[in-house]
Amino acid sequence: GGPKKRAEKRDEFQASSGPTVMIQGYSSAGNDFTHIQDWAGYILICDEATAFKNPGTRVHKVCKHLSAQAKRCWGLTATLIKNNLMEGYGIYRVVQPNAFTIDGKPMSMTQFMFYFAIVEMMALRKGPRIPRIVGYYPEKVKEFRKLIDPYYLGRPKHDVAKELPSLTMRTIEVG
Repeated sequence: GGPKKRAEKRDEFQASSGPTVMIQGYSSAGNDFTHIQDWAGYILICDEATAFKNPGTRVHKVCKHLSAQAKRCWGLTATLIKNNLMEGYGIYRVVQPNAFTIDGKPMSMTQFMFYFAIVEMMALRKGPRIPRIVGYYPEKVKEFRKLIDPYYLGRPKHDVAKELPSLTMRTIEVG
């Protein structure tokens, strides 16, 4: 709903004394952040966690804050690492910030990138050189999987595929 309806639901949620669930979209959570940023002690479940895979986005920052305030945070996604390990880093930075550490401190995005990826420094026209990921070290991918294993519950695609309905295809001519 709109701001007024969401305010009513927030009030109901805060007034509740028993088990209560609030379902809110990422955009609404961002818009209502000033009203919910001080809440604490809840269980946060983030569906479609790839929505906050990029640490530079507003959604990521809001979810990271809400996760830090929560007793527990779960992230649900069918595609944890669709394109690269950096997406996994972004998701775990919210769901389990201590999954990747150096000397007991969470890795920065740059530390993570240079540790897990094959990086090439790319020159810009009239500016600095910036890092570009050109691949991953196979042994580092195994280490990544080992590090997330205590916090990851999933099934390989080939196990899930047999439970999916058969694919139906149609060709529709559009004039």
